[in-house]
Amino acid sequence: MAILTRINNIYTGETAYFNVLNYIANNGFFLGGVVHQLAAAQMQAVETEYNDDPNANVLHRLVFKFRKSDRMNEQVIGMLCNRIASFYAKYQDVFAVEKEEKGIELHVVINAFSFVDGEVLHIDETGLQKLILFCVPFLPRCTIK
Repeated sequence: MAILTRINNIYTGETAYFNVLNYIANNGFFLGGVVHQLAAAQMQAVETEYNDDPNANVLHRLVFKFRKSDRMNEQVIGMLCNRIASFYAKYQDVFAVEKEEKGIELHVVINAFSFVDGEVLHIDETGLQKLILFCVPFLPRCTIK
């Protein structure tokens, strides 16, 4: 069974995107060809355009943990990433995969500000449940931690 965790750190300030994406890139996660510095700069540009509150939460970080028994392969993870991206269609996101001895972790970083209209994304437990239901075709049984 997969486990979805929302990292509850409040990421704020001009360096939030760079800090989180640098952490992911520098710890050997597979970013699928994404240049993390460029992704961070693009997210920062959107946030600068729409954010009037420097203390506002500027990004969300979700982690899906899959055990080997979940049988997640690269193709299924790719389809899951596409599904998550369509769920948060108005928001920039970056996906990173970490292969561990026990299984695979999928890290999702989402800009809290929409690049379309500046709407702020709030993710709570109900929103996570809706995400899981939306991703059912590509997601094994999943609990929220």
